[in-house]
Amino acid sequence: MVGTVVSDFTTGFFTQAFDPTAAVELALDHARIGYAVYPEVRLDDALEVLARVTATAGFAAAEAIDVPDVAAPAPAADESPLDHSVFWHELQGWLPRETTVVAEAGTSFYGALDLRLPERSDLLGQPVWSSIGYTIPAMLGAGLARRDRRPVLIIGDGAAQLTVQELGQVFHHGLAPVILLIDNAGYTVERMIQSPEAVYQDIVPWNWRLIPAALGGARVRVLEATTAGELRSALDDAASAPEDAVFVRVQLPRDDAPRLLVELTRRLATRPTESVKELA
Repeated sequence: MVGTVVSDFTTGFFTQAFDPTAAVELALDHARIGYAVYPEVRLDDALEVLARVTATAGFAAAEAIDVPDVAAPAPAADESPLDHSVFWHELQGWLPRETTVVAEAGTSFYGALDLRLPERSDLLGQPVWSSIGYTIPAMLGAGLARRDRRPVLIIGDGAAQLTVQELGQVFHHGLAPVILLIDNAGYTVERMIQSPEAVYQDIVPWNWRLIPAALGGARVRVLEATTAGELRSALDDAASAPEDAVFVRVQLPRDDAPRLLVELTRRLATRPTESVKELA
């Protein structure tokens, strides 16, 4: 295991089929073989040694992993209401080369995992800790570090309400991201895992159209997408104006979710109730 954090989300809620105590682990500041821990072994040094060892060990070449394509939905009519299936399919076909896709923890990240990123692109997220609100300041950092790239942020309404003020810095520094705000009336990922009707999964609805201007975005293109046609039009608009920041409120159903999150919760439903409660 290299830089691995064994957490609920990275293991499918601890359904992994291996014993971490029987593994060789290379962590940021230590190494571990079984139960023996070697402190102050830095990850960069360990990787350099690992590369030398494997280069001389004569391992057989590994076969390429065939990752099947996720079945794409039939093309949706322009007037069709949006759902996650249509949203991610349209985004997949639109993403340009050399893009930093920034996906917030929750429905956004689970949907992004099904994307096949274009050439020389990266996915930025943090599913280990699932600290919602992380991605707006992360997008700011990514945009400042690589001004030659236009970040594409996908974030839910609940997470955005935690750190939305950082959009002021994004606009102040002249960045031109494409921000896809998924408005689904609260914390859908939590509803999927547990307590779908709990009031604490709801959020106060905001008038998202006013947010960019309130935070200093004088030249931000603010768009709405409630249908497949409106989403296609918004993405085309973003592509035609690469120098402008674009903020798209994407209306999705409250209880709809990406394929991987639906599959995960389906499998969780087959586990004992007490185990699911402990994990959530």
